[in-house]
Amino acid sequence: MTISNPEKLPIAERDPIPDVIPSPLSSVEVTQFEFNRELGFCEFSHFTERTNPEKALAVQQLQGESYFDEGYITEEGLDEYGRLKSYLDQARGDSVRYVTAEINGEVMGAVRQIQIPPGGGLQDLPSYNKSVGSMFPEYRQLLESEADSIVGRGVIEISSLSRKKNAPPSVLLEVIREIFQQEIRAKSDVVWLVTATDNSFNMLRSRYGKRAVVPIGDRIPVIEGDPVTKEVGLQPSIIEPGRVFEGMALSVNEEENPVQKKRLLKSLAFLADGLSANDGEIPMSVVELIEERK
Repeated sequence: MTISNPEKLPIAERDPIPDVIPSPLSSVEVTQFEFNRELGFCEFSHFTERTNPEKALAVQQLQGESYFDEGYITEEGLDEYGRLKSYLDQARGDSVRYVTAEINGEVMGAVRQIQIPPGGGLQDLPSYNKSVGSMFPEYRQLLESEADSIVGRGVIEISSLSRKKNAPPSVLLEVIREIFQQEIRAKSDVVWLVTATDNSFNMLRSRYGKRAVVPIGDRIPVIEGDPVTKEVGLQPSIIEPGRVFEGMALSVNEEENPVQKKRLLKSLAFLADGLSANDGEIPMSVVELIEERK
């Protein structure tokens, strides 16, 4: 597929669709899906509502707290437990996987990974339903192709990236690195669908570059017709974890602003920390860029 608008370029020219390599999310039985890992200053937990309902509730409350603190909703949008009310957030059940970053046992940051359930389709992803009307046709077709259970690479929604007010700002970067490295180690070729708020989208593009975080549609209202305290939008985008290193390297080489170039290089080194070049998890071109930064 050729796209003329450089702002809508995919990470790189696409190779023929490879044999499907399942995401680690799709290869684990739901009843067994819970594990912990340490990296940096955080401990990470991966789980579902079924395997850890208490911690899932803590993530849902953190999401509600973040939306409220940012002024995206009023108290009317929260239920008695501090979660977004069901008409605002319907992502529940076994297809929703939670990843938390914890410090001294306290959940400080989190993200959700929402899968298409067996026999389902893109319509099972809340972000797709919210943004499909604003998507550029070529990207809507791309997602439809990749969501195909036979020939597609798979589509997973990444949502509810949030942190506590007293958490270090870097905890969000720790969470992103955790789910990114999960895909890299599994050699997954999945596509992430992200509908990020204005602040989150700008942060992602600043940290990972225009080639790695690709807008796929027009900006849309975050909660249309619901109680909000300030105007905010969502930007539908895709990220391809298996091509992020390639995209970031391109962004570094193209960047003319020395401050932004330094930021991209720092993010690149941070994402790569913990992965192995010997195992092919980091391209040699990225290793060379990181070494030049030192």
